[in-house]
Amino acid sequence: MQNTIQAPDAMREFADLAAASQRNVVLVKSGQRGMGSGVVWRSDGLILTNHHVVAGHAQAQVVLHDDRELTATVLATDPTLDLGVLQVDATNLTVATIRTTPALRVGELVMAIGNPWGQRGVVTLGIASGVGEVQVPWRPQTAAYVRSDVQLAPGNSGGPMVDMQGRVVGINAMIMGGDLSVAIPSSVVTQFLQVVEGRPLLGVGVRPIPLPVPVAARAGQAQALEVLDVVPGGAAARAGCQVGDLLLTLDDAQLTDAGTLRAALGQHPIGKRVRLRRMRDGKPSTVLVELAGVGVQTV
Repeated sequence: MQNTIQAPDAMREFADLAAASQRNVVLVKSGQRGMGSGVVWRSDGLILTNHHVVAGHAQAQVVLHDDRELTATVLATDPTLDLGVLQVDATNLTVATIRTTPALRVGELVMAIGNPWGQRGVVTLGIASGVGEVQVPWRPQTAAYVRSDVQLAPGNSGGPMVDMQGRVVGINAMIMGGDLSVAIPSSVVTQFLQVVEGRPLLGVGVRPIPLPVPVAARAGQAQALEVLDVVPGGAAARAGCQVGDLLLTLDDAQLTDAGTLRAALGQHPIGKRVRLRRMRDGKPSTVLVELAGVGVQTV
């Protein structure tokens, strides 16, 4: 008779927890080589990931747990928080349970689920080692993060950090200082979504670029936003914007980086028609854009 080893109840429960949590984790593919993870936040197809996973893109491909591959619209991103919001055309998706309270405590066991190096649904376990503010790399700001010794690798970005009840406590973001991993707390994600859902968005992926002197002279400014991607059917697409356009001003507010675009859009309600000054083939022109609630601003 073949001997079998019975796993302790705790180990079986952990395996069941990991399997259940894997069902709301997705693979996110952007561009030809970009790859990361995401988590289904709402059953109507709203997915959270990192800004750096989809930066510069208005669309991405999402592979669900059941292997369906769907095109996702990038609704919004924030490079400072390193958060991105995607929307796929799907319903009744298996959603994550979100924990915003009580706050995660140092010493709690947590696990990360994601797609490191493209391997689907990899689970790693660790301990929350710190909760608080950390320096945002290459920026003067600090941001709220959960620190842990959970092992992450390229492709984990955007996936969930989960507590021992299967609740998402954060979005895995990066590795800092060797084996120290950081995640954006779920409470920060929730606040970010509240802002996104209430502000108008343009529907383009952009990056700031300096303008050559002759072009700057015609544009009347030294820097602009180059359009890298356009959301089909979005506000910019309906106004005729194309990849390669240079965005100069929005209702006279100069657009020099993603922050100035967000600030300019924040001055207007969804549905308002605003003047967008752009440059194409070296010639400036102005178009009217009706602001929508779907779009993206990325660096």
